[in-house]
Amino acid sequence: MQRRPGSGPGAGPPRRRRDEDEYEDDFVVDDDEGEEDWRKFLRRTTGYDPSRYRDDPFDDRTMEASWRQVEAEEKRSERMGRMEDELAEEEEERRRKEKLRKIKKQRTG
Repeated sequence: MQRRPGSGPGAGPPRRRRDEDEYEDDFVVDDDEGEEDWRKFLRRTTGYDPSRYRDDPFDDRTMEASWRQVEAEEKRSERMGRMEDELAEEEEERRRKEKLRKIKKQRTG
């Protein structure tokens, strides 16, 4: 018995027939008139008012930074992160020593 190439086990998913594809193309509705409706509904539901945020002083869409500024910020952040890690390690070590001291005190006391 001869098999067609690509029709054996592990050959992949079966192909869909052409008429199924045509049906899906007809099913897609592409109209822009519903766009405003969902926006109005969402604004009414959530109470969002875009005019409240029009003159936002923290608007960062026009923010620009040079490569040097970004690198400087990265280095600053790295230094601060290291300092925080060192402080956390020192605090952890202090707690560990305090715990050991309490355990020794309980054993001898």
